[in-house]
Amino acid sequence: MCDYSLHAVASRPARLGEKLVSTKFPMPVTRRFTGEGEPHVAVCVRPGTELAFEREV
Repeated sequence: MCDYSLHAVASRPARLGEKLVSTKFPMPVTRRFTGEGEPHVAVCVRPGTELAFEREV
């Protein structure tokens, strides 16, 4: 999901089947998803999206 706190960060919607990476952006000080190879672009996950993790969270 994306929210108002990302106004200064490039973002895009998630794509079906893509691998996401959890990372920390400098501003705001929260964790976000990015696409592989796109460390400075936040990926927005729509409400109701199902996620699968490679290992225990």
